[in-house]
Amino acid sequence: MMITKHRSFLSSNGRHRIQALIWEPQDTPVGILQINYGMAEYAKRYQDVAQFFTAQGFIVACHDHLGHGQTVRSVKEFGYFGPEGKQALVEDSHLWTMALQQAYPKLPLYLLGHSMGSLITEQYLQKYWYDTNGTILMGTVYQPKILPALMPEIRLRAKLQGKRPDYLLNALAFGPYNLKFDHREFFSWLSSDPAAVARYKADPLLGFTFTTNGFETLFELVLAQETNQWTQNLPAAYPILVTSGAQDPVGDFGRQPAKLVAALQNKGLEKVTKKEWPALRHEPLFEVDTAAVEAYLAHWLWQQLEQGSV
Repeated sequence: MMITKHRSFLSSNGRHRIQALIWEPQDTPVGILQINYGMAEYAKRYQDVAQFFTAQGFIVACHDHLGHGQTVRSVKEFGYFGPEGKQALVEDSHLWTMALQQAYPKLPLYLLGHSMGSLITEQYLQKYWYDTNGTILMGTVYQPKILPALMPEIRLRAKLQGKRPDYLLNALAFGPYNLKFDHREFFSWLSSDPAAVARYKADPLLGFTFTTNGFETLFELVLAQETNQWTQNLPAAYPILVTSGAQDPVGDFGRQPAKLVAALQNKGLEKVTKKEWPALRHEPLFEVDTAAVEAYLAHWLWQQLEQGSV
């Protein structure tokens, strides 16, 4: 059994209360796993994931981003990050880290960033890597070649209608993803498990359409990743695990994770690990083989614990 605690803190934007969850093991914890989830998710979705990792001795912590989950104050805020956008997401993640370190001052802390959360986590590492002991980047996102050319129009569109759900950008961004799988099911690219896809579709807090402001923020994060500036302050001994499904269209079917690993190794990082799941799609933690994925992540975390801090 694990212990669930609800927490909140003031967003870096000074206007929202960020809602968060902590799952504690009953026994003495060995470390903290802080999760930055992906686009159109929410913290409580990771309760089963937390059940596994608390059994491994880890405290699991997850906050609802601006525009997501319980942080949203009205339905009009879903998928809207505000004018601060990218900066607010990164700073809120770090505020949550500081709150966790204050609550559990002697425990090592590891980040897990999935999909959009991996983009947030990368920008976090550029400024605050020293507050963490290692990072897992899952379901990393590739940059379409056309994106830089489209950004001026997207930024203008966000100024004119930033708070509206943008069904056009949603269709352009995700419409082709299901073509390799079940083209009749829009979300078939998420998981090879039909039951997981059905649960995703049935949950009103999942899969909602971002506002134009939300897409602008997402694409700004994608562009920031491509510069690789976020790697510049990482020490050679900083451990990073890059993991993904080989059938993930978000990562261009394995090309983006490979590119990311090469960039990290070229930077001189000595503890970069790559793990690809041949049959899995975008969400390895909600898949037919999730148990194997969780076991691998736990093994990697325990390796870092045994090898000591950076």
